This record gives sequence, C-alpha cells and structure tokens, in this order.
Amino acid sequence: MQVPDRPATFVSRFYYPEAFARSRLATHPMPTESSNAGPPPPEPVRRLGSQGKITHLGRQPQSETAPNLHDSIFGKPNPSTQSMNLLFPDAESGELGQLDRYRVVRLIGTGGMGMVFEAEDPELERRVALKVIRPEFVADVALRKRFLREARAMAGIDHPNIIPIYHVGQLTLPGKGTLPMFVMPLLQGETLEQRLQRSKVIHYQKLVPIARQIADGLTCIHERGTIHRDIKLANIWLSPPDDQIKILDFGLARPSSTETPGTGSRMDNLWGTPLFMSPEQIQGQEIDGRSDQFSLGVVLYTCLAGQLPFPDQPLAKLLRSIAVDVPTPITQLVPELPPELAELIQRLMAKHPALRYPTTRQMADDLAILEAKWGLDRSSQSLTMAVLSGAIPPPTTRSLPSSVSGSSDHPSINGPQSLTGTVPVAPGAAPLPPVPTESGISRRKALTMMGASVAFGIGIWEIQHNLRSRPIEIIGPTLEPLRIGVALALSGDRAELEAPLVDLLSFAADELNALGGLLGRKVECLIRDSESSIAGYQREAEELLTTQQVAVLFLGGPRISRQVVQSRAAELDRLVIYPLNFEGLESHPNMLFTGATPQQIDLPAIEWCQRQGMTRFAILGDAQAESPVWQAIVKDAITMRNGTVCIQETLPQISELAINRSLQRIQQAKPDILLTNLVGAANRLFFQVLLSLRGSGPLLPTLGLRLDASTIRNIPSETLAGHYVPAMYLDDLPESVNRSFTSRFRQRLGNYRTISDAMAAAYAGVQFWAKAVADRQSLSARDLRTALSGMRLQLPEGPGIRVDANSPYLWKYFRLIQAGHDRQKQVLENSGKLLPPQPFPTSRPLLEWQQLLEKFLPTPS
Repeated sequence: MQVPDRPATFVSRFYYPEAFARSRLATHPMPTESSNAGPPPPEPVRRLGSQGKITHLGRQPQSETAPNLHDSIFGKPNPSTQSMNLLFPDAESGELGQLDRYRVVRLIGTGGMGMVFEAEDPELERRVALKVIRPEFVADVALRKRFLREARAMAGIDHPNIIPIYHVGQLTLPGKGTLPMFVMPLLQGETLEQRLQRSKVIHYQKLVPIARQIADGLTCIHERGTIHRDIKLANIWLSPPDDQIKILDFGLARPSSTETPGTGSRMDNLWGTPLFMSPEQIQGQEIDGRSDQFSLGVVLYTCLAGQLPFPDQPLAKLLRSIAVDVPTPITQLVPELPPELAELIQRLMAKHPALRYPTTRQMADDLAILEAKWGLDRSSQSLTMAVLSGAIPPPTTRSLPSSVSGSSDHPSINGPQSLTGTVPVAPGAAPLPPVPTESGISRRKALTMMGASVAFGIGIWEIQHNLRSRPIEIIGPTLEPLRIGVALALSGDRAELEAPLVDLLSFAADELNALGGLLGRKVECLIRDSESSIAGYQREAEELLTTQQVAVLFLGGPRISRQVVQSRAAELDRLVIYPLNFEGLESHPNMLFTGATPQQIDLPAIEWCQRQGMTRFAILGDAQAESPVWQAIVKDAITMRNGTVCIQETLPQISELAINRSLQRIQQAKPDILLTNLVGAANRLFFQVLLSLRGSGPLLPTLGLRLDASTIRNIPSETLAGHYVPAMYLDDLPESVNRSFTSRFRQRLGNYRTISDAMAAAYAGVQFWAKAVADRQSLSARDLRTALSGMRLQLPEGPGIRVDANSPYLWKYFRLIQAGHDRQKQVLENSGKLLPPQPFPTSRPLLEWQQLLEKFLPTPS
C-alpha cells in the first residue's frame, strides 16, 4: 500500500512517532487522575527489568520511568510545599488543613493537573473526595477550562455507574485568586486494575456483569452527547459487596464528533492512554462513542487473557501495532471462553468504527442477554461455589506481563506521568506470542499516518506484510508494484455497506502476493475514502487513475459517480470494477460489474413471494436519484406476473418521522408484503420504527432488497426476525471453496467477521481481474475484455461463476433467507443454477429505459 501524496485530504490522519509524541508530553503535561480513594498496596511490587528479570521496587524512590504501583494508580502522594500552600491552617488536630468549608484529612493522589483530597463536609457530616486544580496551573486558562469541563461532563448525570458530583465551585485563595474544585463521593473498594493485579485474570462469568455495567454507564454518557476518551482498567471502580462499578476520570471527556462536528482539533483527539486508545484516536481523527467501545474491548481482553492485546513497547511501535496488528485471538488464550463473548470482544476491537456496534446501547443489550442467558450472580461467593461444583470451568492461571494496566515507559498522551506503574509478573513467564499483521483499512490508515509524519521531519518506517505460514514471495525486487485502486465510502451514509470491502480487497491482494504476485510484481492496495459523496468518488477515482496510475480501480457509490470515471478509465485504458448490487441498465467497455442486477435478485424474490400466495405488494424507496428507476423495474416485474402494487412510497428523508408516516400509510393499504430498497444504516432505523408500530398486531412482512450482511449484523435480531433478505452469497455455504475461503479470511481478520454479498463480489472481481492479467500478460482494459468474456471460476459464491459473454456482468446464484431469533436464519430458496444478468429488463423497450434514465439520472455534462 502506498501513502497518499495529498496531505490536505488526509490532514486529520497523522502519525506521531516516538520523538514527536514525547515532545508533546514535554510541552503538554496534562495527566488524568485515576482514582479518589484507597491506600497504597502493602507488599512490594515486582516488575520485569530490562533483561526480563524480576526486580523489587518496594518503597524506595522511583525514577520517572518506573514508579511504583501506588504512584501509577493514585499519583505521587508526597505533595510539594508549593502544592500544599493552598490549604488554610489546620482546623483540628490530625487534619492537613481546610478548603472552604471542607476539612482536609489526607491527600489521596495527584496528577499532572489535579489533586484529590479526602475531606470531611462538616455541614452534612460525611466524608467526600475533593478535587482541585494544582496551584501552579491556576493561571492556565486552558487547563482551568478542561478541569471544569470534567465537572460539567459528570454533573447532572444520575446513573448508578457514573460517579456523581456533589458540588462544583471556585475557592477564593487570599492573594492567589480562585481555585476551581468539585466534590465527589468518597468511594470504597478498588479499581479494576488493582483487582487484576491480585487475581491475574478475571473469569468470564464474573467479568460479564462488570462489562454490562460499564456499557450501561457509557450508554448514558454517549446518549448525552459525550465521549469518555480514556476508558482503561484504572478508570473502572469496583465497589463492595457486589462489584457495582463506577466510571471514573472524565478529565478527557468531550462532546462527541457526531454532536459537534469539527469542534475538536487533531491534537485534541490525540489525548488518551496509548495502550487503550482506538486506531482512530491515535491517528487524531474525529471520534465518537465507538472509540470508547474499542477501549472497553481492550479492557475485557486484558481481564480475560491476563495480557494486553497490544504488548507494551516503544511508543511509535505501539501506535503502529494498534493501527495495524491483529491481536492473538482471545480464544487461543482462553479456550473455555464462550464464542458469543469472544465474538463480542472481537467486534469491539475492530479496526474500523463501522465494524463495531452502531451504538453502545446495542452493545449493552448484547451483554445483558449474555448475563441473563448464563444466569449470572455478581456475588463472588456464588461464582466461587459454581466453580467448585464444576458448573463453571475455573479460569486458567496466568501471570500478567508488566504494564498490563496501561502503564509503560510512555505515559498517557497529554496524560499523567504517573501512569507508568507495574504489576506482578511470574519468574520465567513466557514471552508474548507473535501477533499477525492485519491488512485492510487499518494498514491503509497506518501508512497514511506515516506519510503525514514526513511533514514533521521525523521520517518514515515501513510496515511489512506478515502473513502467517505464507510461502516466500517470488517477486521481482526492482519492479514497481501493481496497484489496486480502491475508492469506497469509509465514512458517511454508505460506509456500513462499503467499508468492509477494504479488508477483503487487501486480503485478496495479499493472497496474490503469497502466490508470487502478478506479472512478476507485488500487488498493493491504495485506499481512498470517498466520504459517501458523489464528488468524493469522482475525486478519489481521478487521483487513483491519473496520479497513482493504478492497474485496476474498485469503485463504489451510485450511478452518477461512475459516469465521469468511466470516461477517464477509457482514456487511460484501465478496467473499473463495481462490486455492489444495483439497478443495472448500463454497460461500458471499461467496466466489470460483479454485483447483482434486478434480474438476479429482485425478480427471483418477487417470484418466490407470488408462489407463496402474496399478490398485493407495497414498495418503499428512498430519495436517492436511482430510486424511481428501481421502483419502475420492481413494479414492472410485479404487474407482469399478475401482481398488484397497492401503494408506492418514497421517503423524502431518512428520519424516524418520515418512516413512521410512510409505514402508517402502507399498513392502511394492507399489502401482503413490503419491498424496500433502503441502503446501509437506513435499514436499522426502518426496522426499529417498523417494530415499534407493530405493537401487538400482526407482522408486516418485509423483503429488504438492498439489505446486506454488513448491515444485518448491526440490526438486533429480534427487530429483524420474521422478515426476508435476498442474498447472492451466504458465508456458510457448504462447498469446499467457500469453506476454505471463509476459514482463511477469518483466521486473518477474526471469527466475528461477517462476509457480505458485496465482499464476495469484490473477491470475485480480484480473481477475475488477476486471471485475465495472467492470461493476457497485460493491464490494458482492451486486452482484458477479451480474456474476461465467458471466463469461469470456482468462487466462494458457488461453482462456475462466469462473466457473461455479451455484457460486463456476472452470472450469479440466488438465495432467499428468513431472519429468525438469536441470529438464526432459514434458507427458503436456493436457485441451484446460475442466473443470467440481463441488465436491461425485457419489460420495456431499450429506448424507453434510456428515456427513464435520462429523466431521473441524466448523464453529467
């Protein structure tokens, strides 16, 4: 993969090598405070020394790179004289002093920005935690704002898993101005970091209730428009006796990018603790609640496995690892882990946000389902008895590597220098297993960041592919690589549909390299984000074809985005591959359409409905320009088969109100079935509204003609149950070609990954293109057209998939499934034979189709 040479387009995707990150730390010492209660551990703490030997740290003074565990959790408890000058004289013996009405008993901890005291409120006669900004930072306006932002983020939240705020105010110091402060409850218990230090690992039956509470707390703050940005072991507090959790430290919290787009600078987004940061967070991109999901995934992985998914290492390598590497599968480290929980954690730790949960509430719901399914009791006693009785397998004993809590010799970026603590490690502990490299969206981002680092004069280092058990590549060392251009939506409305294709295309390219590449050259993917806009598709395609001179282009987007690109591809004699299902009605000598046409997906689905006695159809389209054309194709297919379209609706916009109004009109028409062509994330909202309208009435069966597996996985199964989905590909097809393909793909990218129609079609596109290039020893689209015509391949979609001899389309198989509960599905129809593409349906003359296209989809001038 190559680094984009358009830094303005990728200005938010910078990579911070170690020297630059450390310079940021030196000039922005803004740590976070991890806790507000608890004494230091009584026993000396051990950590691995530089040679892997155990060294005792005990209580002796520590260097900045190796403080003890108490310091890593609470900050340094020995305040300087300057820091303590803010206190008024002692009010009573045994107290440090007084702040406002609060009698200060002891200093719990300090960070780079704040100090936390245990104090007594004499008016209410209760002990509290009192947090104030450090006196030396009182004059720093930015830090004062950040300190008060933390208080505001927590204030007004009434949730059992969020630490409440009792009071926010400004203390007046004689001759020293005002001092921001806020008051919290004094917590009893320990952090999740301390718990893990003692127990080495946490059994999944014990962890799921903890995880569900964290998810509930995050759901609360996310739905208020706030993201935490620093979820880690030390910021999760466990209170006795039943481990009720509190999420701590909102010092880095800020409004979500989705709430206030463009408000956070790239530097702002970089704050956090590196070992727990998401790929998008380390790249300084705008983030939303899905970044907190990734951090929670790291927390859960660490608790279960007893080791970090991304081992502690120099900062530059660590950030690269988070962006690129696939951690050792959790099931290899915890064989007894149920697959449902393993897949949930893999999903949380997906490199691209679009592959995580759309909302944290859905994640919390899934955890609650597991909690109920397993009948979990959060009390330690009940878990212990279950293990002793054999009902639950005991956790495997493992030793924690040093810095499992997020500590390392690189503290939180813009965070506390005190987060470099250690945890016990057994003598002779085995080294961490090798971590395979993940391709796709994450590698593209990592390389993009490296390219941006040149602007800082810091230099570039290269990420090498590291396919496990891969044969040696026999590729000419002096030849330029063949570049596969990819212009897809990685953000915006179409990202849910198109973003998953990126990992698949990079995976396919790596498989070609494992076999020696093409034309004696290595194959690379150059990936660009169209941002779901027509201008974006055209802009990125132009850059890939002309500047990067790619050998082939994979393009997404609607019809109008292709028309300009087709002309440029013809000038440059390059092939463009479109892997999505669409309305057909076009042909171009430089195109290869590997997705399905209505003849292969919509018409067979309608025929099946009519065989079931469904004759009254409702049609619901969106406001996309292609929608009237699609509705005409579907309406023709229904009426030609003696069916009736009882109502036809177009959504003016994708909103709950618009969907509600259309569905009410549709229900009044009493159709036998509703056909929709909604794309991507719009389906989630549609099925939610449909379920809410149903109440106790009968189900309005719906056939989502543009539903894709990548979207289905983000829709709660109970919401989709009973409805129908056409499919050209199913990832559990029994053919050996498909079993081998899915095994290789998931071994590489995780068992949780769903493979959609579009992904299978993209894989087919790579295979057909590579075979044509090898046969013709040419990259010319003119040469490849001849080779492709009638070509047959054994592909995951089924045996004998072939390119039509008379058009740039594929012959495809058709399947129809009905969604069930608990992610189950029933295959209702399998064509068993290849269906021809027929891009121009015979229901109308060709001239009439052309007139319809010109009306709704005019060719751009």
